[in-house]
Amino acid sequence: MHPIQVVHQPANHTSDWVIAAAATFVVVSVFLLVLLLVWLTRPGGSDDSDDGGGGPGGPPHGPPPGPGWWPDFERQFAAYVAGRQGRAQRPPAWRR
Repeated sequence: MHPIQVVHQPANHTSDWVIAAAATFVVVSVFLLVLLLVWLTRPGGSDDSDDGGGGPGGPPHGPPPGPGWWPDFERQFAAYVAGRQGRAQRPPAWRR
């Protein structure tokens, strides 16, 4: 053999199955990374909603109803504030 031909021969030190396994590992890793990113960036919410749409839900339907005692509290608080307004115009007893 001519010495130049020996220099130009490719060096196949790695077997074909190692190259195929490494390539498969890289392809599967990239696929799993893309799948993970898609899963992390999907909109939140329930997937089994009956709204018929695939997108995110619309605006909320208003505040939830308050407790049953809330109207009584508001009425009592309004009476308390109205009673305090009449006394707020006089200075406290210790300042007279």
